[in-house]
Amino acid sequence: MLYKIKTAARLLLKKQFKLVGLLFKARYKSLSIRINGLRIKAPDALSFVFMYDEIWLRRIYEIQNINDRPYIVDAGANIGLSVLFFKRQYPNADIIAFEPDPTIHAYLLENLKNNGVQNTRVIQKALWNSETELSFHSEGADGGYLSEAASNGVAVRTERLSVYLNRVVDLLKIDIEGAEHTVLEEIEHCLGYVKQIFVEYHSFKNQQQNLSHILKILHKNNFRVYIENGGIKTQSPFLGLNSMNNMDIQLNIWGWKEV
Repeated sequence: MLYKIKTAARLLLKKQFKLVGLLFKARYKSLSIRINGLRIKAPDALSFVFMYDEIWLRRIYEIQNINDRPYIVDAGANIGLSVLFFKRQYPNADIIAFEPDPTIHAYLLENLKNNGVQNTRVIQKALWNSETELSFHSEGADGGYLSEAASNGVAVRTERLSVYLNRVVDLLKIDIEGAEHTVLEEIEHCLGYVKQIFVEYHSFKNQQQNLSHILKILHKNNFRVYIENGGIKTQSPFLGLNSMNNMDIQLNIWGWKEV
């Protein structure tokens, strides 16, 4: 609740009155909203506010040094707020967007259609190190993840991301709720094509952490990085970590290559 209140105060300072009310609505109820010239449908008010705040207000995916038609790979597109941002900033962008969750994928398609998005290929597959079928835990909003132990899992097909990294990539965004380590290992030989990368790192309770390996991969491939807390905050970590959706750490990692 404290995080909601702090977020509400910051949104009020930015005069985002429409978003503040959504922070306190019931979870996991579909909504439709018009904002910033967009027509958006979302499955959950709280996750929509947090995503809109990061993507459209804080502009965490804004990039530089791009051509007239940047190639952007969006791994974990969710309901499409990131794709819509890219298209607003870079109308001629060539985008490939991945979203495996069947329910969320439907929201993604509807939001792209309702906002006239073109030149975007949407793939309903999860990303992994092989082409297979895995169980996917559908959280109902922005927290779905691959999990062999998911009691309410749905079967999803997987794809190797390296197949799509055979040309210069202006931005590779990876927000895939815990599979980022496996996917980065799979695409490491392709990172020479990638100019700028964003990785959302997730640490799950009682599971091995692999942040150091992720940073090593980025370092080996000449990325300079910046890291910030992605939303799960703990005041006194020695006394125990706060968690959300079984995750105890969430970090935003930006990487770029210095000339």
